[in-house]
Amino acid sequence: MKIYNKTCEICGTGFMTTYCYQRFCCEKCRDIEKKNAKNRPFTRDTPFLCQKWHQEGMSVRKIAEVLNRSTDSVEKALAVRL
Repeated sequence: MKIYNKTCEICGTGFMTTYCYQRFCCEKCRDIEKKNAKNRPFTRDTPFLCQKWHQEGMSVRKIAEVLNRSTDSVEKALAVRL
C-alpha cells in the first residue's frame, strides 16, 4: 500500500494518506471547500435560470439545490437586472 504526502488545499497542513486523490486534511476543510463551491461566481446563465424558475414558482431553496448553490447565491442572482 502506497502512502502519499499531501498538502491540504484549504489550510496548507501536510498530511499522509493512502488515497492519491485526497485534497483535504480533514472534514472541516472539505466542508469549507463545499461552502466555497456553492458561492462560486455566476455563469452567464445563472441569473436568467434563477429568475425564470422563481417566476415559475420554484422556491429559492429548490433552485439552490438544483444548481448546487447556496440560498444567498440564488438570492443575489435574483437581484441581477437582466
